[in-house]
Amino acid sequence: MTARASGRGVGTRLLVDDRPEAAGEKFAYARLVGVPHALVISPQQTDGTVEFIDRWTSRHQEVPLSHIPGISSPQQTS
Repeated sequence: MTARASGRGVGTRLLVDDRPEAAGEKFAYARLVGVPHALVISPQQTDGTVEFIDRWTSRHQEVPLSHIPGISSPQQTS
């Protein structure tokens, strides 16, 4: 697991769970340590979006990478 500072002064922290564990184990750990929001980045999402999960409301939403500060969407090829 990798912890990285992020947010550029807006009071956010970034925890990257890069362990070779199943996704369910990673989600359970995030709940255990109280992570309020999660961005799920998956190889199956090829349309330039990530899944945003609000742990307090259990709301799931697809968010374009371009809406995440400091991240640009990959170039679409045709």
